[in-house]
Amino acid sequence: MSKLLTLTLIVCAAGAAHADRVITIQPQATGVLCAEHTGRGDRDFYGNGPEVEASATLIVDRDGRRLRARLTIFARETTPDWTTAEGIQDFVVWTAPEGITLAGVEGSNRAYVSYTDVDHHQDVLPGTGPVRQFQLTGDTDGEDLAGRCTNQRTGVQVLFNQVRLRVRDEAAGCPRRLVQAHLRNPGMFCPTGRNNGDGDFGGNGPLLNASAVLDIGPDDRTLEMGLSWGARENPWYGDRVRYYYWGRTYTPPSDTVSGSHGGIEVWTAPEGCRIHEIRSGVRSSGGQTDSDYDINIAPADQAGFVHSFRLMGDRDGADIADPPTACTPGEMHSVGVHAFRPVTVVVGP
Repeated sequence: MSKLLTLTLIVCAAGAAHADRVITIQPQATGVLCAEHTGRGDRDFYGNGPEVEASATLIVDRDGRRLRARLTIFARETTPDWTTAEGIQDFVVWTAPEGITLAGVEGSNRAYVSYTDVDHHQDVLPGTGPVRQFQLTGDTDGEDLAGRCTNQRTGVQVLFNQVRLRVRDEAAGCPRRLVQAHLRNPGMFCPTGRNNGDGDFGGNGPLLNASAVLDIGPDDRTLEMGLSWGARENPWYGDRVRYYYWGRTYTPPSDTVSGSHGGIEVWTAPEGCRIHEIRSGVRSSGGQTDSDYDINIAPADQAGFVHSFRLMGDRDGADIADPPTACTPGEMHSVGVHAFRPVTVVVGP
């Protein structure tokens, strides 16, 4: 009985180390969100209101590091030509210190206000919940929806009350942080499917394309890449011309080959850490028309994690193994990554 009680106490204590706790913080004021003309009416309310609606919603970033305030504003003239403007923007109002992760907002996280403006001055309206006050400008002494975004234009700014947040203490072995991951090059891969043709591109291209996608592995400890690619012989190159037979036009069949390979591990998180989020672009694509018998380097689009692909298209001999699984990477038609860009990930306990 004594041993069982001791074990129960140990398990409870270990679980409590990861329990959420509540802290009170003071968010900073937001910047000014200016309403932008929607295209309806001109850019001046001319003292006809406007009717103004505004809201503020507190949101915890996915990585648990920042508290954001999402502001919205809508303003509409009360008489024709019904000039209308609206806006939405997020502002960082608090950043968690090292060692804790934000889990959520305690209590209400949103406030809303509406009124009809009757002057050219900034109006201060009391808020509710997390918001202490809305500072609103509807009509101004001039064009309301033109020029730089300042508090002299139609817009809103918000000041906050103190806010209670649920937070989680991070394990000492792996504090939550941004890490630059330098991906491992896994080499080249052979196609998995072959269509029609004779297995030789014959100097007729081929047209090559490749794409890659990056994702967090099922154990949250690795980054995994998926590759897909294809090659198509161009029937209008070289000797692949149309011919006539009994008054009908024929085009010799083009060789086409394609493939995909998923779950390729290219990075592992530090010991004791899990990957929570990928902050860089996770999709890349590139391609070219082959014009020689060598491995070619094809640049990828600039938004993704791949800098360039390695593509083997035509070679001096048969180009496509039959069956495709007999392909020798780098010798037969195959694809790989030539260079990666650094990838930014969020790691933590």
